[in-house]
Amino acid sequence: MSYAAKEIEFPSVGPLVEERAVLEPRRKRTVVEWAQQERVLDRKTSAIPGRFNWEYVPFLREPALCISDMAIRRITVRKCTQAGVTELLNNIIGWAVDESPAPLMLVMPKESDTARRMETRIRPMFEACASLLRHLDGDLERLNVGKETVLDNCIVYLAWATSAAALADSPVCLLLLDEIDKYPDRVGKEGDPASLAEKRQRTFVFAKTIEGSTPTDQYGRIGIDYNAGDRRRWWVRCPHCRRHHVMRWGHVVLDKNDKGQLLSRAEYAGGGRARYVCPDCAVAWSEADRWSAVQAGRWAPGGCSVDAKGRIVGQIPRTNHRSYHISALMLYPGFSSIDKLAGAWAHAVARQKSGDLGPMIDFVNSELGEVWAEAEAATDIDVLREHVEGYEPDTVPPGAMILTAAIDVQQDHFYATVWGWGYGFEGWLVSAQRIETEIVGEGPTGVMDFTPIRQLLGRTWPRVDADGKATGENIPIALTFIDSQYRPDQVYDFCAGFTTGDCWPARGDDSLRDVYMQPSNLEKSASVRRRALLRRAGLQLWRISSYMVKSQLARLMNVPAEGPGYVHLPAGTGEEFLGQMTAEHLKVNRRRNRYGKMETTRIWTLKPEHIANHYWDCSYLALAAARRRGVRNLPDPKAPASSRRRIVRRMSTIERFARE
Repeated sequence: MSYAAKEIEFPSVGPLVEERAVLEPRRKRTVVEWAQQERVLDRKTSAIPGRFNWEYVPFLREPALCISDMAIRRITVRKCTQAGVTELLNNIIGWAVDESPAPLMLVMPKESDTARRMETRIRPMFEACASLLRHLDGDLERLNVGKETVLDNCIVYLAWATSAAALADSPVCLLLLDEIDKYPDRVGKEGDPASLAEKRQRTFVFAKTIEGSTPTDQYGRIGIDYNAGDRRRWWVRCPHCRRHHVMRWGHVVLDKNDKGQLLSRAEYAGGGRARYVCPDCAVAWSEADRWSAVQAGRWAPGGCSVDAKGRIVGQIPRTNHRSYHISALMLYPGFSSIDKLAGAWAHAVARQKSGDLGPMIDFVNSELGEVWAEAEAATDIDVLREHVEGYEPDTVPPGAMILTAAIDVQQDHFYATVWGWGYGFEGWLVSAQRIETEIVGEGPTGVMDFTPIRQLLGRTWPRVDADGKATGENIPIALTFIDSQYRPDQVYDFCAGFTTGDCWPARGDDSLRDVYMQPSNLEKSASVRRRALLRRAGLQLWRISSYMVKSQLARLMNVPAEGPGYVHLPAGTGEEFLGQMTAEHLKVNRRRNRYGKMETTRIWTLKPEHIANHYWDCSYLALAAARRRGVRNLPDPKAPASSRRRIVRRMSTIERFARE
């Protein structure tokens, strides 16, 4: 008996489509997706109201996507003004509340900034987005400033950088630091506000910090943090040659007048007088070309580039810190244009020439998004070492026409330099030495024996030819400055009694900024009667602008080729002299005065190595003596003889008035 196989049908098992939709975990949207689908910009606060569109800020997509990347812990955006970073942070707040609930904090510089941000940006955002409003149960009054806002799924803190209590309370996972360069250095007796806020993230494994700010100077937090990250730049693609490059202000070409000077701000702003030029194909872009290039761009880390196919070339650093730079050259044409930037640049240059650095600093910070850093004049021992030549010390080379000297008085010894000067302040070191002497008595009241200085300044120095052979001519020292900061009474007495040559007391003065030197009354000394007698004898104290004269000496030391302005050093110049001549550098300091105005000061100070600077002090005083003696009027040896005779007559007149 056979049985036919019978197919048995089983009912389908598994969830229905509706059930599957409930059981499957929902994919979280990114910040980019959430903002494009949910975010609506209010007409009262946005230049382009309506649905949020990333097409106006294509360079902000990647920083927004970094929020969803678990490997990235810190995001830094160094930016120009009106770059859209404020709306990026608002989008992150909305996304975190709606898609990835966790405790978050937004920190602004001041309480008033936080209140304004709440009223003009955050509250309208919640009001316009139904997906956010439901987390408040429709009650906008629940949004708080200074204390937590408790939603149905997370807590939001809105704090400010001047309140230690608001920064150091409950833990947060997501920290947003806006305009961080405007934060104070300290909050009361606590540390800096950013560090206080970051300590609230310790208990969260995947905590993230997002900071954005317009930069200030090299000591600003945003500049330091940008360099600590991977230093990403936006590489745009030229619509003509299809090559990628980073947009820089140096690629902008501006029309000038017949004298080669910049036009006025209004002329540039009127249009057609400035243009962006591709550095690869040298084709000038229209505003449409610029925006097309920006839209086709992409981010690349520092040290990398982008090839013609849009691929990153170079080694991408492995780091959990992404840092981005945004300049006004990248902005939508409706927000910024080359013409407007050119007008702002022309205004900044004009104001800088008149001594006002404010507009230039604002342009660099607010338009270019770059850190403002004034160049600090430097003295380099390796550069100065190349100036050592073959002529013998204690001789006067052929080009030197005038000798000046300077003495630096120490407790029990002197430092002395003798310099020869020629046309265009070309200088030759003739002698540099430390001179020991005897002291009668103890301490500052002890009397120094100035006999070695009298002998040094009273002697003459032999002239040599180009081959180093003596010509038979002996050159005296035309003028000597002696630093009277130490033992001023004894310096005054020596200068008044020195009859062999021209010798004057001098002191460096950092307050002199508009003249190289000026005579003044003698400083107070132990004997008022003696000071009065010295004044009657015609003795004056020369105050030397240490800033101006030292800056000139540093420029002379950095002249690369022999000729006017070049500094020559004799054979055998040792490391001690070279080290002391490069012991200082020019520091540029910026701080706000009591009225809130930013002040810039430039002062020559010792380098961190704190090497002695006695020969440097002597040399700058010798240069000041050269200026006093009229070296700037020395004739050019290559000029016609008639013009040289006119200058020589002028020099004799200057020397006559100097003696009088």
